[in-house]
Amino acid sequence: MSRKTRAARRVKPAKEHHLTFKSGRKFAITDAESAKRVLGGLGAIMATWKECAAVLQISEATMHRLFLRWPDVKDAYDSGKCGGLVGLRRSQFKLADRNATMGIFLGMNYLGQKDMRNTHLSGEVKHSHEHSIIGMLLKEIDEESRGAPLIEHQPSKEQAA
Repeated sequence: MSRKTRAARRVKPAKEHHLTFKSGRKFAITDAESAKRVLGGLGAIMATWKECAAVLQISEATMHRLFLRWPDVKDAYDSGKCGGLVGLRRSQFKLADRNATMGIFLGMNYLGQKDMRNTHLSGEVKHSHEHSIIGMLLKEIDEESRGAPLIEHQPSKEQAA
């Protein structure tokens, strides 16, 4: 028999993972499939963990334990969130077809285009986009809108009377 040092006698065996204990309170979520479905949908609308916990009527700490217990539920939430981002991007690009401001926003964020302002000693502000791609697009859109017939609101006869 070998003698153990005091430090060796003080070392306690490692505990099992806290989710494997059988005693204690019953877990708040018992059905992983319904949790997957709900959290996938909430991820698609970019809901935060706090909002998801509120919908499931659990705390954020329980949400964290839920993701530890069932990693596929966390994967469903993450994939729903990615799907939501793709849908948002798709709608932004559709909006850019009709809205010049959205086109400028996407150009600045994805293509690295800049709208820099130059000031001279005269205090006059000159936009550098006047000779850039954005400036040309804005000029083209402006020319197209000037050529289109203007539709004015005409009050109906009933409203005029």
